[in-house]
Amino acid sequence: MKLQKVESELTVQFQVDDLQTYFTRSSSSRYTAHFGPGLRFGSYSFVDAAGPSHIGLYLYTSKEYPAMSVNWTVVTRSLDGQTYQSRTMTYAFTSGEAIGWSKFLTSEAYNNNATMKTENTMLIYATLRFAPLWPIVFKPTLDVLHRTVCGRTPPDVQFVAYARRSSNGRLSGPRALFATKDAMSLRSNMFSDLYEGGITPLLASLLKDDERTKPTTFTTYRDDDSDFEDDSDAEAEDFDMVNSQLNPQDFDRAASSTGGEAVVVKSEPLSQASTSTFAAEDVPESTGNRVVLHGVAAATWEAILYWLYSGIIVFAPLTSGGRADRTAFIDQHTAANPDRPRPVSCKSIYRIADALRLDALKKRALDHLVGQLSTETYLHELFSAFTSRYDEVRKHEMLAVVKHWDELKGSKALQAKMQDVVSGKLPHAGQILADLLLRTSIKEESGGSK
Repeated sequence: MKLQKVESELTVQFQVDDLQTYFTRSSSSRYTAHFGPGLRFGSYSFVDAAGPSHIGLYLYTSKEYPAMSVNWTVVTRSLDGQTYQSRTMTYAFTSGEAIGWSKFLTSEAYNNNATMKTENTMLIYATLRFAPLWPIVFKPTLDVLHRTVCGRTPPDVQFVAYARRSSNGRLSGPRALFATKDAMSLRSNMFSDLYEGGITPLLASLLKDDERTKPTTFTTYRDDDSDFEDDSDAEAEDFDMVNSQLNPQDFDRAASSTGGEAVVVKSEPLSQASTSTFAAEDVPESTGNRVVLHGVAAATWEAILYWLYSGIIVFAPLTSGGRADRTAFIDQHTAANPDRPRPVSCKSIYRIADALRLDALKKRALDHLVGQLSTETYLHELFSAFTSRYDEVRKHEMLAVVKHWDELKGSKALQAKMQDVVSGKLPHAGQILADLLLRTSIKEESGGSK
C-alpha cells in the first residue's frame, strides 16, 4: 500500500488480487494496513445463489480516534492504468464505525470486463479529505501539552539513541530525544516504572547480544528490517531496547537473569543543556534524567515518542518488497514532511510495542506487516528470524503461504529457502519449515480445502 499526505488530504493506493475468489467464497475478506488517523479499507465477498454476487468495499475508523467527517473518492483501474469506475462519498464517522458500498463490484461487471477478468485484479486509488484537519490528537495528549505549555510539566527525560551502525555493530550518530513522563504514561503504565528499574527485567529478557561486559557503543544483534543507517544503507533489526537506571550491581543481576545475554544500559542525571543532534562521537547531555538506548535506532524511538503524543505513525514498506521502493518512499515522505518522524520499520515497532505492552501500536504494526505481504514477500517473511520469534506473526504469514501454496510450491524461491534451512543457514526456521510441510500436505490430501 502506498500513502501520501498533503495538508488535510490523504491519498492511498492498494491492490485487490484474486477477484474471482470473491464471487465463489462467501467468507472472503481482506484489509489494508492502518493509515492516517486509524483508518483502513476492507473488502468483502457477498455470494448470492439467487442473483449476482458482488464485492463490498468499506472504510473503517478506529475506536482510538474521535468522530470525524471524511469525504473520499475511490477510483479503480487496471494494471496498465485503464479506469474502471469512480465512487465518491461523504460521511460523518463516529469512533469505530465503517461505511462504504456493499455492491462495489458485481460479478456481472467483472465477467463483462475482459481486461479485469484476465488480470483478475484491480488497483484502487482513494483520496480522502478530513474535517477537522488531520492529525486528530487525543484529549489526554492535549491535556499534557497544555501542562507543558504552562510550564507545569516541562520535558523531564532525555533519550539518547544512535542513528547509524557499522558492519561490525559499532554505533554512531547519537541523537537526543525529549519527552515527559506524563505523556509516556498515557499509553502504558509500564513507563511509570521507567526510572525505578521496573521495566528493565522485561526488556532484558528480550536481548540477544553476545556481549555482557559493560555498556558500550556496540551492538551485535541483527535482523532484516531496520531503521539504522549505515554506509551501504544495509538494514539490520534495530530493536532490543535497553534502558533504565541501574547501578553495577543491578546490571550484573539483570544480565544473570537473562541466561547470560547482554544487557546494555546507561541512565544518569545530567546538568548541562543539549541540542537534538551531535557529532558521531559526542555524548549528549541535558538536565534531568538521561536514558541511553543501545540497539534501537534513533528514528525508531523518535517515531515511538511521536506516537505516544499523537497516536500517529507512518510505516515504511518491507525491505523484502524491494529496497529501492522502500528507500524512495522514505525519502519522498521525509521531503514532504520535514518536521515529522520519517517512516519506520513495522517490525522494529512491533517488537518494542510487544515489550512495552502497547497493544494498539503492536496491532498497527502487525496490520501493516500483513497488508504488505505478497507473492514476492511471503517466503522471505515466513522464514525470517523475526517471524520465528512471534507466534502471532508466524500464524498470519503461515496462513498466507498455505493459501497461495499452489503458486509457491514449485518456485525457485521456495527451493532456495528449503535448501538454506537444510544447510543450516537459517537455523531459526527448522520448525517453520516442518509446520509448513505438514500444513500443505494436509491441504493437498484434502483436495485443497484447508
